[in-house]
Parts: sequence; structure tokens; C-alpha cells
Amino acid sequence: MSKDDPKQALTTVTATELSERKPITQIIHRQLENLLQYVPGLLESTKGENATRLSRLLQAFNSGRFIQQLDKELADLRKSSSIKDDYFVQEQALEGLQILFEFIDEDSPDLVRFEAMKQVFLTMCQEKDNLSDRNDPIPTQLLRICRGLSSGELIVLTTAYKLRTEVKEERKQGKQPIGYWHEEIAQGSGLVFPDLVDFHERKLMDKNLITPRYQNDDLIYYGAKNRLTDLGETLCEFIGELDPRHPNPLAK
Repeated sequence: MSKDDPKQALTTVTATELSERKPITQIIHRQLENLLQYVPGLLESTKGENATRLSRLLQAFNSGRFIQQLDKELADLRKSSSIKDDYFVQEQALEGLQILFEFIDEDSPDLVRFEAMKQVFLTMCQEKDNLSDRNDPIPTQLLRICRGLSSGELIVLTTAYKLRTEVKEERKQGKQPIGYWHEEIAQGSGLVFPDLVDFHERKLMDKNLITPRYQNDDLIYYGAKNRLTDLGETLCEFIGELDPRHPNPLAK
């Protein structure tokens, strides 16, 4: 691995450390150290060279910022006893952390995608009675599904979840024009353009997170969940409140 290439830096270290069952704080701090070793070389290499090196530097910077945010929130939850002391030696925790570090390292995520993945992971760690426990295979599956969603898909999905209690009763009766739903999601999410909602909606249907259209794609059933499938609703319960219009989802 080149000294000016942070690609897979997190993944490589994490795989080894997780197999050795090292403490979660030690793993996270090691990831930061591993990233920081690349910064001096990247800073030097960007002088007069192509933008690829600068892109790698920005990736390392964002990765470090995301890991610091994860570290802080995990520390707060452990301090408040929201996460049990023995949780991070469980297979579920180790698999989830591996997925999360691979996501940060390999996907170069934006803030919306990182926030969603982080929320699924933190919800999983807290073992909330109505959602999951450490022996449940569903949370890590949800983490993998969440990783496969774009920021636009996440915005549409979580907005539908947020608005599910505000759907007018007449909308729930029988089939309705798809345009109604597009307009409501566009306004509720800040995406503005119904056509942009349409673009992301089709991918969510393919992933079985919202219900399909009917009659030449012109009609839908709102149902009781504003088109969310059981899988889509469960994923949103793990993500919780996600406001895509906030200028910085990490600034809480």
C-alpha cells in the first residue's frame, strides 16, 4: 500500500483488531492514528500534482471526522449505560463495526449516508427491547441494506416515514395518483422537484423498501405506512430522525 493512499486503511486494521477482540475505544483510536499517518505525505504530494491526491486527502479528513463523531457518541451512550458493558465482545457488535468501518473507508460517504449508517449502528448497540437484541440477525442486515442506499434514497425513505402520521384519511382510501405522493415527499424533504423524488422512488421500490405502483405506474396505495413496506419501516425505526435539510447532520 502506498504511503499517500489511505484506501482500505481502516478496513485492514479493523479486520485484525476485531479478530483479537480489542476494546472498542482502542479500535477507534487506532483508526484515527492510521489515517493521520497519511496526511503529511498527501499534503506534500498535492503541490503541483493532480487532483487525485487531493481527493485522497479529503477522504482521509472526512473519514477521521466521521470516526471522531462515532467515538464521541459511543462514549456518551456507554457513560449513560445505554450500551451494556459486554456488548462489544458480541459477534453482532463486531460484525456491525466491521461493516461501518468498511463503509467509511471504501464508500467515501457524504454526511447523510454516514448519519444514517451511524444511527442504525448505535440503535443496534443499545439493544432496545422493541427493536433487537444481540442475538438478532436483522440489525446487521439492515446495516448492509442502509449501506446500499444513496443519500437521495435515504431522504425520500425517511421523509415518507416522518410523514406517515400526517397522511390525509382520504389518501388512504383505495388507489391514488402517484403525483400526490411525489409532491408531498418533495415538499416534506426539501428535494423540491417531484421528478427527483420519482428518480429515487423507483430504486426504493426495486429494493422492497416502499410498495409498488399499479395500473401503468400511475397509481399507488398509501396504506397505513405511507407506502413503506415492513422492511422499510423497520430500517427507518433504526435510523430514527434524520433531517436532510440540516446544513450539517453531524452538528447536534
